[in-house]
Amino acid sequence: EKSEEKSESKNMSLMQSIEADYQKAFRGGDKVTTEVLRVLKAALYNAEIEKRTTKKDREAKLTEEEALGVLKRYAKQLEEAGELFAKGGRQDLVSKTEGELTVVRRYIPAQVSETAVRDAVKKVLEGMGKVGPADFGRVMGAVEGALRRGEPRAGILHQFLKLLVLVRQRERVEVLAEQRREILHHLQLEI
Repeated sequence: EKSEEKSESKNMSLMQSIEADYQKAFRGGDKVTTEVLRVLKAALYNAEIEKRTTKKDREAKLTEEEALGVLKRYAKQLEEAGELFAKGGRQDLVSKTEGELTVVRRYIPAQVSETAVRDAVKKVLEGMGKVGPADFGRVMGAVEGALRRGEPRAGILHQFLKLLVLVRQRERVEVLAEQRREILHHLQLEI
């Protein structure tokens, strides 16, 4: 039965999944999940209204990425609140916040490990051949495409890409310098 529920939720949009889970939690008497999903539904609804207002389109809907962004912002708020509660010595509120965060994280894809990001970056760079700083956006897009399963932390991905592109550029400069030395050496021998 659990595997059927998971396969059903894979075919649903994020907002539909939250709505279905809210109904189940409400019927099941799970107060924490019900409360968190009620807040998420309200946040998603408000974001959709904001989108309709800014786009001046009464039929505008949130994309999956936009809905996921709303969830990530809420998760970040909970994390920050938990840190503040911990600093204030309010362990009861820390526990409550951690429980709420667990519910929210069910809907956010897992982040890719640093090793996976590093491997994906190396694989993409090997496939692209020579790249320089001008190719940074193209490389970033290819790596993000390769990592669609999970979501890398943007800072880690950016850091690895910048480093590897600079290393590649430095290697190319060193090769060109070596070729230049060989040509100069060859010319001096002929003169």
